[in-house]
Amino acid sequence: MSRSILLSFSAIALLGALSGCSEPQKLASITGRVTDINGLPVRDARVFTIDGQTRTSTNGTYTLTQVREDNIAVQAEYTSPTGARFVGRTVTRTVDNQIQNSVNITVGSVSALGSVRGVVRDRFGRPLAGASVFAYAQGYLSSARTITDESGNYDLRDLVAGLAYSMSVGGFGYANDETNISLSSGQTLTRNFTLDDAGNPTLPAPQNLRVISWVSPRTSRAPGEAAAYEQVKRLYDRDRAQRAATRATFAGNPIEVEINWDRLQGVDFYGYGVYRGTGPSGVIVEYDFYREPMSGTYIDGDNALLPDNTYRYQLTSLGTLFPDDPDSEGPRSSIVVADTLDDLRLGSAVVNGNDIVFNWFGDSGATSYVVYIFNQFPGLGVTSILNNQSNPTTQLNTTFPNAGLVRGQTYYYLVLGLANSNRSRTISQVGQFIY
Repeated sequence: MSRSILLSFSAIALLGALSGCSEPQKLASITGRVTDINGLPVRDARVFTIDGQTRTSTNGTYTLTQVREDNIAVQAEYTSPTGARFVGRTVTRTVDNQIQNSVNITVGSVSALGSVRGVVRDRFGRPLAGASVFAYAQGYLSSARTITDESGNYDLRDLVAGLAYSMSVGGFGYANDETNISLSSGQTLTRNFTLDDAGNPTLPAPQNLRVISWVSPRTSRAPGEAAAYEQVKRLYDRDRAQRAATRATFAGNPIEVEINWDRLQGVDFYGYGVYRGTGPSGVIVEYDFYREPMSGTYIDGDNALLPDNTYRYQLTSLGTLFPDDPDSEGPRSSIVVADTLDDLRLGSAVVNGNDIVFNWFGDSGATSYVVYIFNQFPGLGVTSILNNQSNPTTQLNTTFPNAGLVRGQTYYYLVLGLANSNRSRTISQVGQFIY
């Protein structure tokens, strides 16, 4: 890696709070997404740190600017229309003049949360300040995280009761210590950890990288449309984890590139280096440090991602001695290519006797299409009553003959556009018709 990225990673790897006599500079930024436990975006949630606050957008995204360089607690809270209160939190390491991406927060009902606390020590029994404590639930985009204080104590709060969490505790120069937990509502568990000295692990290149690009339309027409788009993603991709991490680009088109790989495991494993290049050729440069030891998924929701573009990615594995030890970064993975499509614009849905004819425009870059029909506004858990997913059409229209729907009832539909062996995907807005 270049010196610039090593300096950035080194700053992120510093553990413990910074000290100083004067007011700290506030030049960092934090971006991410707030979701509920089902992976749905939370709109108009309050997100705040010690330095300021903001509100999430329609698709759950937020940006905090003028944040100090430090280990920063980022918290989110939301009150539903029924008066139920939801909260969540995590901790991230900020660096001056840089954006800390993918600081995602899952919120849960305050009546169904628990916490875990304890002490982290080295093998001699000495408390470790600045160690990172992660709790990861399967299917989530990233872990909840906190940092130990000067006495080695940690308090990881606002975990959702009933979920199976994997915990990993680590720090620069130490081997990880791991365990599994599950919490009841209102419960506080105590778990202490002991970190051994870091070893010299074999750091293979991450294997079996799979990449998918998604383009979703603006969700300004109705707040529920964000859930509709997530449901279509899950209907098409049954293995899609319960998450949603898109951020809006400058053009207002929510775009995400999702990279999955075979998760690496080991006590001396620290995280991943992410490399990205723009265009079908050229240099792939260091892009991000993914300090997430338990995840096998990375979502690139960079605001710079644009429709109708090509992005290329590589990953490396990082050991717990990174970046001081030049051998603590493994080789780069094979290159994976993400081609983003453009907006898919609906035409009309025409009822012709017992048939329904759907049409749409062909300027999105998609080469085949799937139409989903719903008998209620689509959202998480709403099943499509009719679709052609098993036989996508390559035309800009399709007919559902003898649909057998209820006369006079309103139905909803979306069109999913596919290209590049179905790795590039774009979703239309929600349309409706009366049968």
